[in-house]
Amino acid sequence: MGTDGSKISSSSANDLSNQQPSQSDGIIARAVYDLFKAKAALQNGAERVKITMSYLEIYNEQAIDLLVNNKDDDADSSSAPTILQVRDTKDGVTIPNLTHHNVSCPNDVTNLIHLASKKRATGSTNMNSVSSRSHAICTLNVSIAPNDSVTEIEGGMDDDNSSPRSLSSSSDQNGMKAKLTLVDLAGSERMKRTGAEGARMKEGININKGLFVLGQVVSALSEIGQRSGSSGAHIPYRDSKLTRLLQDSLGGK
Repeated sequence: MGTDGSKISSSSANDLSNQQPSQSDGIIARAVYDLFKAKAALQNGAERVKITMSYLEIYNEQAIDLLVNNKDDDADSSSAPTILQVRDTKDGVTIPNLTHHNVSCPNDVTNLIHLASKKRATGSTNMNSVSSRSHAICTLNVSIAPNDSVTEIEGGMDDDNSSPRSLSSSSDQNGMKAKLTLVDLAGSERMKRTGAEGARMKEGININKGLFVLGQVVSALSEIGQRSGSSGAHIPYRDSKLTRLLQDSLGGK
């Protein structure tokens, strides 16, 4: 992955040898690479494992799809944003009409992040000439089809750190679904220091709101973990769009 999020072409979606993260790459590049490495190590992984990616931003407490119509490098980053509705269902919080792209290698993820970044809301303040004006959530959804007599991936690496450690399983009848959520939070702002006014001030207020409620949620969850009999305590997930969308990732139902 490019450290600047730039597009990298891959000669083969299944060839991970030229897609390893460099020493300067961060946790996102490494986590994505490990995900596809685990897929490749799973028996019949190419056929059994499907990974899709979505990317949205939370701008002024509105969820906006950053990958809609992003089919190539010529996608119009100036087009009107696609505002998403957030729904509560029996399966939890869902986002109807959110764009999901199939991804088959780390480079696919990098390219989509690069395209999404063109639509990410930015602006200038006294503290930063190119300041993120939104929080962003990138989600990789993983589904593994059932398979009989397969070698399943177990967390961790072999002693030589060269390949994922594995264990044998006689059957895998149910399959599995999981997701990896990557969150890019905008930094908190003090209006006096940023000199924000008008629209910039509104953006800053909503950025701070999301961060404040996230802190409240984490604090409340921590208190529940330290006390017994508090499972019914109120957790303010719904007080911000950020925490509502991250509810299942944070431990809520």
